[in-house]
Amino acid sequence: MSRIRIGSFNVRNLADGEGRDLDRIAKMINYYHLDIVALQEVLAEGKVIGGIDLKEPSGQAKAYDRSLKRRLSGPWDSQWAQPVLSRENEPFRGEDRRGEGYAILWRTDKFDLPLGRWGEPYRPEILSNYNPVIAESQLRLIRDPLYARFLLKDRHVAELRILVTHIVYGKSGALNDVIDYSAAKMRQKEFDILAGQLYRRVAEYYKVQDCTSPYTVLLGDYNLNLGAYPAVPAVACFDAKGRPIDESRAKAYIYTYQTDASTIKRDTPEYANNYDHFSFDERTRRIVRMDSIHSIDLVNKYTKSEDVTQEQRFDRYRKEISDHLPIMMEVDL
Repeated sequence: MSRIRIGSFNVRNLADGEGRDLDRIAKMINYYHLDIVALQEVLAEGKVIGGIDLKEPSGQAKAYDRSLKRRLSGPWDSQWAQPVLSRENEPFRGEDRRGEGYAILWRTDKFDLPLGRWGEPYRPEILSNYNPVIAESQLRLIRDPLYARFLLKDRHVAELRILVTHIVYGKSGALNDVIDYSAAKMRQKEFDILAGQLYRRVAEYYKVQDCTSPYTVLLGDYNLNLGAYPAVPAVACFDAKGRPIDESRAKAYIYTYQTDASTIKRDTPEYANNYDHFSFDERTRRIVRMDSIHSIDLVNKYTKSEDVTQEQRFDRYRKEISDHLPIMMEVDL
């Protein structure tokens, strides 16, 4: 049996690392012995995550020493990817114009990447091949998710499939002529597409399997609370086509977890919404250590000596880390 620890973290518009406490983020990853870390709101092609090669005046390459990966213990690989927004999706972005992407890091001593048809490694990529329906129009998710696949190192008896999402929070006024429901309802409909259509497609795809058991997890910043309006359902039910239906007639269930507050209030030293979650089906739930699912109180961990009050700790955290807390879970494979 192998115990795998998975983390998810909205790092709030992380670009070049200037003014950001990457050491503190790395300490958290190292301390909790995370094996896979999925990040949302990563900009600038993810250079701050994986590092790049810079040239010395002599022409020799030197490491990009501000990268997060160089601060982590053990061997790691990483991938950054950015959803491509189509022209018809432009009004759905609201005021968010940052063109953000996802990053995912994984320990290479724990995982191998599956191989494609021609023997090439299947690296994490944006999953964009789908045709959902929102309201009366054929409209895509505003931000397509990142899709990653990991095989247990050397043995290849189990595969983890990870869908990383960041559901867009706002709704532009231009949408009022297209849909007549609120931004919160739009977020809930996006979750239905992610859980009812994309999750099922990924979880039920066995053509690439060779005596390997696949387990799938949807995770990230849903911008929806679990257990309070605007809400994501604790148990979402879908028919064979991935459409939400009444639980009593359900053919497929997706369970959502992580109820700890995971966002930081703007002006007060308090936690707010539980927007960050993990979702998975009954099959994957059997391998999850349910008592391991929680947020990580990074506000009060690894604080600097001058942070003597809660106000100072929260203020520094918002400026140097994020307006979200990381979350984590464990699975036994």
